[in-house]
Amino acid sequence: NLNDFSLLKDGNFIELTQQSPLFSEHEALLKLIDNQPNHLASTSDACKVQEILERFA
Repeated sequence: NLNDFSLLKDGNFIELTQQSPLFSEHEALLKLIDNQPNHLASTSDACKVQEILERFA
């Protein structure tokens, strides 16, 4: 449910990710979640998200 990701767009969260060594991964995840029109998630997008989630598990 994409509504669950609404906090990821919070300014504080973005500020924290910019100070994180995983900033580029967070940035990719935020772009993926951003509901870009005509954007279909690819297998590589899914793999990137899975890798990110595993790091925080």
